[in-house]
Amino acid sequence: MSTVVVGHRGYPARAPENTLASFGCAVEAGAQMVETDLRVTRDGVIVLVHDETLERTTDGSGRVDAHTWRELQELDAGGGRIPSLVQALDAVAVPLMLDYEAQAVIEPLLRVLADEEVRRRVVMVGGNAEGHRALCARYPDLVVGLTVDWPVGADALDRARSVGARYINPPYPALTAEWVARSRAAGLSISTWTVDGPADMDRVLGLGVDLMITDYPDVACARRDRAAGRDG
Repeated sequence: MSTVVVGHRGYPARAPENTLASFGCAVEAGAQMVETDLRVTRDGVIVLVHDETLERTTDGSGRVDAHTWRELQELDAGGGRIPSLVQALDAVAVPLMLDYEAQAVIEPLLRVLADEEVRRRVVMVGGNAEGHRALCARYPDLVVGLTVDWPVGADALDRARSVGARYINPPYPALTAEWVARSRAAGLSISTWTVDGPADMDRVLGLGVDLMITDYPDVACARRDRAAGRDG
């Protein structure tokens, strides 16, 4: 199976990150999955914002979790509104990779994931081992990937298996043929982030990873298809 190209926060070079417009641009560019980030509002709604605070991506200020869903809907997120997870699930035609870190997301997320159809459409990633254990304990069919940072520790594969992960999700500079082989031998699939340079894409594709997260999904798809001998 060829590498799945994942649009990082959608296609942020074409539309503001983590908006429905950005997700749509990623799908139009050929992304087979879209990555986004989970935060929770003061009143328990899961919203798609990367930062803990609002200043970088909206005209608002302060922490995301200090605002209600209705308050966030009054903000401009680069020409659109901050979407909720439920809205994205309704609007995006491809599976979603859901990246989370905050423990506060877990309880509302468990409620959303109670829908079996939702579980079939998402891959959970992040470095929150405790959260991953809780999700996998409730929903053993859920696909989870443990994100590991650079430098990747020698125990990364053991940690991934201990939380019930099916994927290991390192930064792309950590990937070598030997590391990929050890991951496969441990029974783990491989996703990697955030691969934006054409030469880096070619190297990662040559290693045969399962999921490649990128800010430029059209470029990644073209290079993948060229390497496979298909027209882009």
